[in-house]
Amino acid sequence: MKKQNDDTSISFNSGLASFAGVLGGALFAIGVPLVILNYGQMLGQATETIIVAGSVIGGGFIILVSAFFGLVMPTRVHEAGEWHKHGESAEKS
Repeated sequence: MKKQNDDTSISFNSGLASFAGVLGGALFAIGVPLVILNYGQMLGQATETIIVAGSVIGGGFIILVSAFFGLVMPTRVHEAGEWHKHGESAEKS
């Protein structure tokens, strides 16, 4: 889904990169506690609790950051009559 704002000449493309970050964060928040709770009995209750809580919080943070930057970072910026993709040089040799 492409959105283009003609007043400021910025093009936003929220999509695949944001979705991949959200999916990765969700897998992290679910996968690490699953492994720790299944195979981490020798770690002790306090250690297991800290690791599980930390991974859920960390996965949630990854989800929030990837969703936020997927929505606010432009993919193209209109500059001097030309469109440039992110990372593309404005000067052509």
